[in-house]
Amino acid sequence: MSKLRSEPDVGHTISPYQAFVLMYQSMYGVGILSLPRDVGKFTGNDLLWVIVVSGLTVWGIVMLNTWLSQRYPGMTIMTYAPRILGNDKREWVGKVLTFPILAGLAIFWILGMSISTRVFGEVVVTGVLVQTPIEAVILVFLIASAIAGGSHPTNMAKFNEFMFPFTLIPILLLVIALIQRGELANLFPMGEANWPLILRGVVSATYSFAGYKILLIFSGYYAKPQKSYKSHSAALLSVTFIYWFACLTSLSVFGKDEINNILYPVWESIKVVYLKELFFERMESAILAIWLIAVFCSISNLLMSLVQALMDAFHLHEKWRRWVSFGILPIVYFIALTPQNIKVVGIYASRLGIFALVMALSIPAILLPVSLIRKKKGESPSETTAS
Repeated sequence: MSKLRSEPDVGHTISPYQAFVLMYQSMYGVGILSLPRDVGKFTGNDLLWVIVVSGLTVWGIVMLNTWLSQRYPGMTIMTYAPRILGNDKREWVGKVLTFPILAGLAIFWILGMSISTRVFGEVVVTGVLVQTPIEAVILVFLIASAIAGGSHPTNMAKFNEFMFPFTLIPILLLVIALIQRGELANLFPMGEANWPLILRGVVSATYSFAGYKILLIFSGYYAKPQKSYKSHSAALLSVTFIYWFACLTSLSVFGKDEINNILYPVWESIKVVYLKELFFERMESAILAIWLIAVFCSISNLLMSLVQALMDAFHLHEKWRRWVSFGILPIVYFIALTPQNIKVVGIYASRLGIFALVMALSIPAILLPVSLIRKKKGESPSETTAS
């Protein structure tokens, strides 16, 4: 019997719906809170269509990575990349050539977790727990994420599926905010930004989608990998719409000039919602708890992806999974607290967005042509079992 994985086979049980939820939860995180400001400072009122362009750009990248993953069902990038780049006689060549991919993904996932954790910690300390040290907030959050991130990919899929409905509640409040406080005049005029600024806005927006690279790991556990195009496309469409609607609401409520002076426009948009008829006058604390779920799922998915990548790359036994997860935690904690203030965090996030975009394009640009030229292709899980 041939083996495609480095750990014991526990079945490929992630359904197409769970694949959709995993992609959705990994992209829909804390970045949405400041997205209108991050993009609007370059594009002004044009941010509404720039978000759509960013979503289409990411969709193209995701489709390339999905095509690559579909050629090797039942395998993660750490198990099929050595096959593509190496050969049967010299397996070590493929492993050596795969190391830069592992290093790039590890850097992105660690920095992505650090930035997201720091931003969410700042939101919690600023908006709710004003007397609590941010170090304590971040530490507790990361410990919980390390516990979740140390679970198996199929278990993480079930956890994301369970949490998914809760993340839809803020969208309802954004609709109410748009109805109560939105002004159509704030959306115009458009077409004032020049192309260099629009390009910077697109690059800045793509960082908010960057969690999609988890598909390089989770796709190895899809029960029906041939349906991943639909699952991934549906996730991209959903997140793009939510981001677009969040920007629409923030822009209509505050206007392009005021957005640039607000640290978290989406957060402030929800704070203006008034629901006295339902005995709720201030919703931000409840919504922050809901956003905690979204950010927690996003960070846990990134951490689990890194853990699985390391286990596949170094052929670690399943018993080491939780140890690897907690071993990554101090690194993320240290990096999260390194920036002096939230402004520096924003600069790091912009640079990480460029790095993520380049890396996401480079992986399929290198591996797909080599795979096609060398006519290499993996077997489906069912074929592997039959052998």
